[in-house]
Amino acid sequence: GRKISKNDDSSVYIFLPAAGYRDGSSLNDAGRGGYYWSRSLSTSYSYNACCLSFNSGNISTYGYYRYSGFSVRPVRAK
Repeated sequence: GRKISKNDDSSVYIFLPAAGYRDGSSLNDAGRGGYYWSRSLSTSYSYNACCLSFNSGNISTYGYYRYSGFSVRPVRAK
């Protein structure tokens, strides 16, 4: 998993497990990568939503098909 922290304060973070993703009934990349939806739709294509993914070396953000089996990490405002 990965700790994702604020740019200006590394003591404020959330932990995202390397939960992998679902493709139909198959679980892929569990323990190696994390794939998480944001709340935003892609501005380029209405059938895509914005997501964040990571593995041991990289963190990326991009738009991807909304039917994909990515995780959701709810966060409550204080």
